[in-house]
Amino acid sequence: MSYNSNYNGAKVQKILERAEMPIIEVSGTTVALTANQFAILTSVQTSTLTVTLNAVEDDTVYNEYMMQFSTGATAPTVNFPSSVVWAETPVIEASKTYQVSIVDNKGIIYSW
Repeated sequence: MSYNSNYNGAKVQKILERAEMPIIEVSGTTVALTANQFAILTSVQTSTLTVTLNAVEDDTVYNEYMMQFSTGATAPTVNFPSSVVWAETPVIEASKTYQVSIVDNKGIIYSW
């Protein structure tokens, strides 16, 4: 069996680093997302949550901003960067959990 790939050692290393993506726990009324780190917010109990995107540190890899948060008994207003274009306009409801993914300023949000 032969194997041919366009991926060299440096590219493989970047892929492996991506596979070991850190999970960051945060809380508060403002969260600054860093590319390729999965931010998990504890239950959002504030009336407003503001989300910002830190500048990309490495543009040689695929950069994704990711977060997960749960809402309390009262749904907060969540402010995302105005540059993000959503597949569907986010509607944040009380007592739900949300996962957000933003790539190239295109956002998707899923809830349960």
